Amino acid sequence: MTVRRPLTFNSGGSTQGMRQIADSEMALLRYNLAVAYADSINGGIGSIGAVSTGTGKVDIFSPGGSSVTDTKRTQVTTSNSAGGSAAEDWPAYSGPGTSVHNQIRWQQNFDSQSSPSNSTLNSTGWLYYVGDNYNFRYVSNETDVVDTIISDTISEMRTVHSVGTYYVATGAPFHGGNGTWTDKGVVFTDTTYSAGSTTYRLYLKRNLSDTSSVSGNAPIYRWGSSPQGFRQIDVGTGGGLIQNILLPYLKRKAAGSGQLQYKVATSSSGLARGTMIDKRQESYSESRSYSSPNYTSTRTPSGGTSNISTYYFQMI
Repeated sequence: MTVRRPLTFNSGGSTQGMRQIADSEMALLRYNLAVAYADSINGGIGSIGAVSTGTGKVDIFSPGGSSVTDTKRTQVTTSNSAGGSAAEDWPAYSGPGTSVHNQIRWQQNFDSQSSPSNSTLNSTGWLYYVGDNYNFRYVSNETDVVDTIISDTISEMRTVHSVGTYYVATGAPFHGGNGTWTDKGVVFTDTTYSAGSTTYRLYLKRNLSDTSSVSGNAPIYRWGSSPQGFRQIDVGTGGGLIQNILLPYLKRKAAGSGQLQYKVATSSSGLARGTMIDKRQESYSESRSYSSPNYTSTRTPSGGTSNISTYYFQMI
């Protein structure tokens, strides 16, 4: 692991001068990077890292090729023409009927993301202290950027504030603190014969309502040549550092390491991001009727529901 810490400036007192920035002083930069990633994947399945239902990108259902399936019991009717005694004319009740109402595939975009060019790193990146007198260099290695900022950003996205991650729920979730969740649409509807339906939606967390926990950020500097001198780097979501260097590297890490990769399965083995449940009415009411010349026996789904299959949406 090679951490190449950006430089900041201490003003006044005996400690005046350039120094290496601490991890806690890059909280706002990491948060803004997560917000920028959320903004990017909010554009839909054409964006690297984005998740949706459908096919065309990487299948994330485990095992591959399967789907989230909505089944329900159906009314079953058996008829028999009159001919013998009444006891002989009434047909037996048929077994339970089941229909597949819908099958939903899931996908995630893992298209390749190119690395920032050397000229971009030199013109937009940060300076770090090599440790040899006054030897400073611009960060130029992908591993160094990942070790310094990207890995911590992903860790916070996964387990702290959840910005830039998805969740499946029947309503806007609460996960990782209060924030803005964008509704990405219906991803599954569980239907029943007569006990109603449940609609599940995919949500994307865009930001935090309270950013006081991520407000710590010391100014980061690079060298400017015209005029010469240290200049503060813009760490905003639209700034060159995030858009031209950090976001591309984050997308490469998301697609290459699985740390921002999702899967849907019937067992839970990752970070939980919601569930979808296929329910059915397993009880029946029975009735018989006669309309010349047919005797009819009908079995109709009724009562409450039972859980048939649980589908786990999770980060691996």
